Amino acid sequence: MMNYCDGAKAEKNEWILPVAPGKKPVLCYCKSAINFYKDVIPVKAPRQQAIEKWIALLQEDRAMSLSVTYDDYQYSGGSWSSLDAYTSITKNLPQCYGVGDEGLSPSVAFSQTIKALQLKGFLLFFDQVLANYIAQLNQLKHLFQLKESPIADMDTGTYFLKV
Repeated sequence: MMNYCDGAKAEKNEWILPVAPGKKPVLCYCKSAINFYKDVIPVKAPRQQAIEKWIALLQEDRAMSLSVTYDDYQYSGGSWSSLDAYTSITKNLPQCYGVGDEGLSPSVAFSQTIKALQLKGFLLFFDQVLANYIAQLNQLKHLFQLKESPIADMDTGTYFLKV
């Protein structure tokens, strides 16, 4: 960077541009050199024409970014699922992991069975956390309702879990 737009004289370093607090760096075309190349050959272009073309490209880019709206994208509709129908994450894993209801076949080596049990034990913690989270979500409608709140009943708590 050879010149600064605000005219501040500072130590010149082409890789470092110190920016004062409260300011942002912008391209100053009045103090910048605009060079065009075709392959390695420099091409002389009228300065004013180059600046006008650059400004037109900037305005076109800004207009394109402002013209994009929410309706320009296609969003897939969600699917409703009952939170009461939560199943363990171990039931969604492939059977080769051996953590589902079927387990591993009896012909599998003992070391593989041990590894499957270790994985099942490891997943059990996260499965319980997820089940409790979903139970909380399922009861959220009762926690935030205004009339006949179950919170008024002391037997009903504010923390829900699934055992």
